[in-house]
Amino acid sequence: AFASVVKAAQAARIPVLGYAAMYGAQGALAGLGANYVDVGRIQAHLAADILQGKSPAQIPVENVMPLKLSLNHQALAGLRDPWGIPKEVEAQAAEVFDASGKRRLQRGSAEALPTAGGGRCWNLHLLHYVDSTPTEATQEGLLRGLAAAGLREGKDYTLKVANAQGDMATLASLVDNVLAQGADLVLLTSTPTLQAVLQKVKDRPVVFGMVANPVMAGAGRSDTDHLPQVTGISSASAYAEAVQVLRECLPRAKRIGTLVNPSEVNCVYNVERLKEVLTAQGMEL
Repeated sequence: AFASVVKAAQAARIPVLGYAAMYGAQGALAGLGANYVDVGRIQAHLAADILQGKSPAQIPVENVMPLKLSLNHQALAGLRDPWGIPKEVEAQAAEVFDASGKRRLQRGSAEALPTAGGGRCWNLHLLHYVDSTPTEATQEGLLRGLAAAGLREGKDYTLKVANAQGDMATLASLVDNVLAQGADLVLLTSTPTLQAVLQKVKDRPVVFGMVANPVMAGAGRSDTDHLPQVTGISSASAYAEAVQVLRECLPRAKRIGTLVNPSEVNCVYNVERLKEVLTAQGMEL
């Protein structure tokens, strides 16, 4: 829905600040958030450790939010108020678009990861709940990470990717198929996928990513006390920092609105945490 947000903001002549770097390319003045390519690479790192013999039970879940900033000078045109991009901010950006919308700067991430030994061809499966730019970026990072860990597709592993396209019944069938095909390790993105996998996968390793609160999803009682076959990385947002920035930009703000999908656990978790921080600052959500 981001294109709709940008269109409405352009009509109102106000800037959009996106919660992920990818939105700089889609019309936001700035996009700052998780570098989902790095999220996928970290997932691959965990998978490589497990394939080398490390137990998922020994790997604590860590909240990892590798940051990436994108800036778009084209978004400055026609704004109601005088906005600018300070040079010191631009110096931190991984991606910058000029006044014509053309990318003129892109800095990549280091690819350093431990190498994994060979010995067999592992049967890996990656499950997505829905198509999105973050899931695509995470999958790209996962492939990069496996390569950086010394694992070659077709020789050291095969990877089958499946997407439920937002349908829970389809997702349940995909999990059944993973088991029927004898997966050695299951990789996944999103909370709905983790919940579906936890219901059925009990006897093989699971590595998750793009999950705000794995404990709420049923992965265990804490980041260290989790199900023995499950590990991964969580990505809770920086709620207090976000509200601090909101206060700086809109010091007289009293009521804040947001859009919520009540059927998605991650979304409900995020909005409840945001509500707590706003309430503590005397604002209503």
